[in-house]
Formats: sequence, C-alpha cells, structure tokens
Amino acid sequence: MPINLAHLFLYIGMGLTLSMVYQKRENLSATISLHILWNLFILGATILVITTPM
Repeated sequence: MPINLAHLFLYIGMGLTLSMVYQKRENLSATISLHILWNLFILGATILVITTPM
C-alpha cells in the first residue's frame, strides 16, 4: 500500500510539474500534449487507487 501511495504522489507531482511548464509555454501543441499527458497521469493514479488493497 505505501508503494501505491508513493506512485500516486509521483503521478500528482508530475502533473503539477507539467502544469508549471505549461504556464511558461503558450503554444497550442504544448496545450494539447499537456492535456493528453495529464489525462494519462490521472488515469494511472485512478487505477493505482482502485487496485490498492484496502
């Protein structure tokens, strides 16, 4: 369980980092790639939470 929580925080941290990088770039391509990556991180974090044995 602590390993899954660590992965969850890792995904959240990566998402926040991508958000900060996005704020420095105003390109359309950067926006699209950010949204795709953010959705992948959220999906991965959700799967980790669901598969975590309670």
